[in-house]
Amino acid sequence: MDSSERILYANRELLLMYEFKDQESFLRNVRSYRGMVQPHEYVPLSEIYERRLPGENYSFFTILINSSSHDFRRLEGVLGTYEDESLGKVWILSFINSPSRGEVLEQDNLTGFMGRHTFYEMVRKTALEDMKNGVFGRFLPAYVNLTNFKMYNSRRGVKAGDALIRKMAELLRKHFPDSLIGHLAGDNFILLAPKADIESSFRHMAGELDKLADDRSIALKVGIVTDQLEGTVSLQLIRGAFDEARIACDSIKEDSSRLLAVYDKTMGQKLADRAYVLRNFDEALEKGYIKVYYQPVVRTLTGKVSSMEALARWEDPEKGLLTPAIFIPVLEEARLIPRLDSYMIEEAAKL
Repeated sequence: MDSSERILYANRELLLMYEFKDQESFLRNVRSYRGMVQPHEYVPLSEIYERRLPGENYSFFTILINSSSHDFRRLEGVLGTYEDESLGKVWILSFINSPSRGEVLEQDNLTGFMGRHTFYEMVRKTALEDMKNGVFGRFLPAYVNLTNFKMYNSRRGVKAGDALIRKMAELLRKHFPDSLIGHLAGDNFILLAPKADIESSFRHMAGELDKLADDRSIALKVGIVTDQLEGTVSLQLIRGAFDEARIACDSIKEDSSRLLAVYDKTMGQKLADRAYVLRNFDEALEKGYIKVYYQPVVRTLTGKVSSMEALARWEDPEKGLLTPAIFIPVLEEARLIPRLDSYMIEEAAKL
């Protein structure tokens, strides 16, 4: 990341675009970023990077390349940065041939929907346009998936699973014809859904999907975010909004009575607490952060202590007191309770 803009590495795809057989010949002939573009189109990478929107870690740009055969082609690029241990800060450039952009980025072969990155970029453009026109908030971020889809895939086969995903895609198009829709993978979809009648639309879709799936274990689950984005609409904020929609969706996976959940901050806190417990459980046992408290059990007929009940309390140096309501369900779900039980027995034996 200096004025020379010397190229350090080029992968196979870029070598093919520039018609070089190997990296050595590419680096020897092209040498720097300036050698990749036409003189009249050259702009220093630092200037390209400065054009990025506030809050974003990369910038989009377009260049006209000059291959070894002097065949001029348009490439779209994404410019970011990376911290290398020996070289310090370096530029990271990713290119895609413009004619194949739609094929590579915008369409998923199974559903025909946009991929993740193109979807987020289209959401950003839509949000900015809505802000400009004073109608921001008419669409809501939504995350959609199916319960027990992996089991369905396993029982009925991949072809049947793919067929169900295609049917789900068709229903999304039918019930949300004006929405931006993306397919992440498997049964996971994201969409910018119209705020008006959003729950009613998903209920109608769920009813049709139940008939098509013909499997009671399969159920549609939806998470939405109703809080409007504040300030500059960056890709980082947009990704965060759809992550929150996923958290809301995951919160009702085990609840057969619910189709849709709205994200609130407590959901995010629960997820953060869960991650903290799993990451730090081993250290808590090793360093004695989990304390054993003994509660006497009194025999009412005699008024004497007949036994003691051992209770676990996690006194964390960073988080403070973690109550059993926070860490016990997490350990049970992760099947780590036997380790806690063994630790409690060992601590009790020290008395």
